[in-house]
Amino acid sequence: MKKTIVTSLLFLSFALSSVFAQKLGHVSLDSLISLMPEYKTAKDKSEGKLKSLESFLMNLKNEYDMKVQKAQNDYEKMSDIERKNIEEELAGMQQRIQSRQAEAQNEYQAYSNNMMKPIYDKAKKAIDKVAKANGYKYIFDTGIGNVLYSEPADDVLLIVKKELDAMPPAKLPDSGATDGGIKNTPPKGGK
Repeated sequence: MKKTIVTSLLFLSFALSSVFAQKLGHVSLDSLISLMPEYKTAKDKSEGKLKSLESFLMNLKNEYDMKVQKAQNDYEKMSDIERKNIEEELAGMQQRIQSRQAEAQNEYQAYSNNMMKPIYDKAKKAIDKVAKANGYKYIFDTGIGNVLYSEPADDVLLIVKKELDAMPPAKLPDSGATDGGIKNTPPKGGK
């Protein structure tokens, strides 16, 4: 009986020591990504796309505002059928603007995600390589708050950054590859 208890305690202590002996690391993925030169390129392209979409939407809104102003100025001179026609036209324009805003938001999100994917893939490969080379069993992303406590010695950011520097740049998609169907053409009847 005594032997069984001693053997069980030894086995338990061995099992617990192997669990606690696992090497853990952490890195802020957002900080790592921001250190990559490809990130600035992707961010600049995404911001350019956003400005282009915003310009397109602003042109639609300006056209709508001009029609509203003209309708308000001419309202008293209009016949009932002309008033009804302009009200329907303005309501239709307002619906199209709202629809284009949602489409533009979706297009920008898809474009931005498409630009960032190769960068995240490259960072993931570097993290995997560093983890395997340094014997880490787990590496946590501190950027999303998954780690409540960590020692600075276990932060692998600098090791992974060194690995990233040795890798070729991430291949970003061609900037014209994902238009999403919204073209920056002037609206019908626009100037």
